[in-house]
Amino acid sequence: MERENRGAFPDAIYTAYFTGKAGSTFALLVFRDGIIAGADAGAVHYDGTYELTSDLRNIIGNIEVNSPAGTASITGVSNPNQPLTYDVPFRLPVKLDPDTVYRIETPIGPVNAKFKKERAL
Repeated sequence: MERENRGAFPDAIYTAYFTGKAGSTFALLVFRDGIIAGADAGAVHYDGTYELTSDLRNIIGNIEVNSPAGTASITGVSNPNQPLTYDVPFRLPVKLDPDTVYRIETPIGPVNAKFKKERAL
């Protein structure tokens, strides 16, 4: 049974589909109590925080992206000799439409993202 959130962003597990100029990947992300954690198919780890905006329509936050050495990003940036870590600030609507593509600006290039809610927590 889904918890009542009274307009808050729902605590849930999401599949995120990411596309950049050099490729695509998918990730499993957990959003719970202001914390985001997850990983994608390319061994990249995500760890961050979020909060509701004052109008309760959006969430804003920051996610740290940790990519292991020897991988290439979907934005085309590669890191052959050392891990790559960077922060991505974001703003998303509280109600994520699984058919809408959301553009996220990262320090290494833009990413298009779709989010599908898999299960409420």
